[in-house]
Amino acid sequence: MSELNLTRKALDDELADLPENVKLDDGEVVLYKYLCSIRFFCVLKIIAFTLCVWASCALFLESGTLMKIGWVIFVIALLVAIYYELMNFIHEGFYVTNKHLITYNGRKINLNDIWFFKGGSAVYREICFYKNKNKFIQECSYSNKDDDLDGFLTALYEVSGNRYILQFGSEKISANALESDGRTLIKLIEE
Repeated sequence: MSELNLTRKALDDELADLPENVKLDDGEVVLYKYLCSIRFFCVLKIIAFTLCVWASCALFLESGTLMKIGWVIFVIALLVAIYYELMNFIHEGFYVTNKHLITYNGRKINLNDIWFFKGGSAVYREICFYKNKNKFIQECSYSNKDDDLDGFLTALYEVSGNRYILQFGSEKISANALESDGRTLIKLIEE
């Protein structure tokens, strides 16, 4: 297999919009900037999920006992979806450095604490990022034909050496990837 080296250092104008509350460590360099979610669409999803919760609560009152259990499960799933969309709205995207993953709002997460998960369905594909396997950070929708995503994944690969992350990219980089089963969390940097 050929080694990849597609990562470029972020341009100076990309570094200019690094959040003011973020100070890079000594020797830390921003390698890539990637927008995962658009806030307008996050707001639309939050509104739609909230309306579904409201409608479910109204139907709950008129349902039988078995249906009430179903409505409770459905509302819990909607509340989790609202939480995920709120996190997508807050974090919006990532800066990849050689030491941290930094969200657009300035949250620094050590690369050793990052886990990722292949989420979505056949129609909607996403990479979900977690801190320490249990705290959701951000989900990034992906298409196998996105050069910007390829740069993001390659930057993560170069700082971690984890070939599982490449499976989400285009054919050019996924040829070097290891495939996951899509049901387990994978640690970005294996010890």
